Amino acid sequence: MWNPLAAVPGATLGQIRADMARANEHLNADWVVAWGGIGILLAAVVALVATVRSTSRVKPVVAAYLVLLVSAASLLALIVLIIRAARGAAERAAARAGGLG
Repeated sequence: MWNPLAAVPGATLGQIRADMARANEHLNADWVVAWGGIGILLAAVVALVATVRSTSRVKPVVAAYLVLLVSAASLLALIVLIIRAARGAAERAAARAGGLG
């Protein structure tokens, strides 16, 4: 989450962290920062290629940026689904292990 204080207006960061801990969620920015960094890197590559190629026209560059935006949104959604599935599997495994003991 880029800005948890904006996502929950009126709450303090401590309250948000406590609520997330009760819901067994983590306020960790590692994936968000990595995703943002990859997006910036890919955008810089598109800009560099467009600058180096003297024959670059506007339409292909705009198309490349639009593809980058669509891909980034899809990739982020996929990452969120994978993380949620992994957490759900871990919780089910912990529940089964707790039921056995």
